[in-house]
Amino acid sequence: MRKIIFPSEPRSKNCRMTGSAPYAARKRNFSKNWMTDRASGLSCAGALRRAHFVLIGITPMSRILTLFTAPTCPHCPAVDRMVTRLTEADPDIDLRRVDVAKNESLAAEYGVQAVPTLILDTGERFTGQVSEAEIRDALVAKPLSRQSPESLERMITDGNASGLAAEMLSAGQIFPAFYELLINAHWSIRLGAMVTVEHLAEGSSRLARSMVPELVARLDAVRDVGVQGDLIAALGMLVDESVPEDRLAYDRLTTLCADSKADPELREAAAEALEAMRERRGGS
Repeated sequence: MRKIIFPSEPRSKNCRMTGSAPYAARKRNFSKNWMTDRASGLSCAGALRRAHFVLIGITPMSRILTLFTAPTCPHCPAVDRMVTRLTEADPDIDLRRVDVAKNESLAAEYGVQAVPTLILDTGERFTGQVSEAEIRDALVAKPLSRQSPESLERMITDGNASGLAAEMLSAGQIFPAFYELLINAHWSIRLGAMVTVEHLAEGSSRLARSMVPELVARLDAVRDVGVQGDLIAALGMLVDESVPEDRLAYDRLTTLCADSKADPELREAAAEALEAMRERRGGS
């Protein structure tokens, strides 16, 4: 049997010193720390590593992800595989797996009501299907202005369109990933993005109108009539024909509305957008 050698000082560079508990006391708790981490689902190597760090009086700077799953959950295996790939690619990320069927008390302690639920060591959590990009964004603590479309999309699905608008108003910029929500394949996501546009227009018409050139470019690039119609509706919320920078977009909508060869749905959308502009001008 291999003898465990208890070191007298830390040797890892990827750690920070914590506390002043006597070494003897930490040594007595070595087995307890090991067993606790193993019971919570941390890998054997991960549990040993963490117990070792506690023993020598330091805290690892690695991140801990806790994944709650259930045997009957249809989406859990896919999320588990994705999170496993992420943690295997980065030795500074530890993964704990918790089967809620066997650990109901732990699930209750964490407030888990549905699976899969992934909880970061910061307290941030993701319930249901989640993308690797969202998790990476959360782990590196990117500002929203640099986060992926998936992260912004979650704000929409969580019913926080106004919060997303507030973040952009506070930053004084339209986040690049936001444009992807306006051309998302799912109508519900586009609808939430449209609500965000409304909040932006109410908060700062100048900032909101800065989206016009990009929306026109997207209108030319996409082929889905439903997406095109929503982009036209967004332009109807934003375009001001009295502003020189918006004149090109206004002329585009006017031409589309009068084009008998254009798709009827797009002609109708253009007519509604022009009507929305007239209403904003007070019906003139």
